[in-house]
Amino acid sequence: MARTVSVLTVTYGDREKYVSKLVSAIQKMENVQDIIIVWNGNYPKRKQQFDSNNIHNIYFSSNMGSARAFSEGLKFFATQQASEYVWMLDDDNLPDSSALSVLLKDYEESKNNLIFSSFRKDRVELKARGYQRYQSNSFFEFSISQKLGWKNSNIKSVSNKMNLIQCETVPYGGLLLPRTVLKEIGYPNKELYLYSDDNEFTYRMTKLGMHMLTDTHSLITDMEQSWYRKNPVPMFKTVFTTTKLFNACYTIRNRVFFEKHNIVTNKFLYLVNIMTYLIYVFFFYMPKNKAGIKRMRMIIRLIKEGWTGRLGQISNERIQGWN
Repeated sequence: MARTVSVLTVTYGDREKYVSKLVSAIQKMENVQDIIIVWNGNYPKRKQQFDSNNIHNIYFSSNMGSARAFSEGLKFFATQQASEYVWMLDDDNLPDSSALSVLLKDYEESKNNLIFSSFRKDRVELKARGYQRYQSNSFFEFSISQKLGWKNSNIKSVSNKMNLIQCETVPYGGLLLPRTVLKEIGYPNKELYLYSDDNEFTYRMTKLGMHMLTDTHSLITDMEQSWYRKNPVPMFKTVFTTTKLFNACYTIRNRVFFEKHNIVTNKFLYLVNIMTYLIYVFFFYMPKNKAGIKRMRMIIRLIKEGWTGRLGQISNERIQGWN
């Protein structure tokens, strides 16, 4: 019996051209029963392309963030659709024609505790490393213990196939999630609003003893490069040069929240990692002027908010105040 799939994507702003290409690609795939599109504060100019019996459009009057948008889309899938799986895709993801069938074959040949996701072609560092996992008590992947050669104990791979990369978290884009697993893990945390909400959501599976595998034979091309990949310099260095702080603010705050609740086992060591890294940022990244000090204070404030769980949407006025 053929396995049935619902596709869920979230779009915002002036990105209809990406959604159009995505929908065209998906409609050619077998097993796709329906498509759920969450329009996050935008509205299609060529609405007729998205008016179909198997396309379900959900509209928000304003951008509610990726966490709430994907949450509402998943709720629609869980309550209104009957498909066995939901394939979550970013609006600028363009999957190869065989991407879905590869993942479905993975599920057919796997154990119940394995979760599969597509591989995004620009994630070359993931393919080179061969795995993704978090170092305990690290701050944005910085860890004094790791620098000294003290690493987490090795975890035995659950697969010996070279095309499967074991990950502790995966992005929304490419994740093929069984309905039964969604019932176990629930929906994304809306309070995260934007960034790290996919990490928090998918890490729940790791904590429940499931194993996520990214299949490099199931390929996705990103039609638009992610913001943090457009500029190859370290993010904390970019904070002092950019005039667009929106992305950085949510990234810093939400990453700290995620780390505290998932990978921190020693609060003192985590604090030492933060302080050590911020000292490095101060000496090597921060301009020694009023603007640099202002941004440094912003970073510290956002770290505190992530640690104390002060989440939700950050007002534009507040973000502009740091410019």
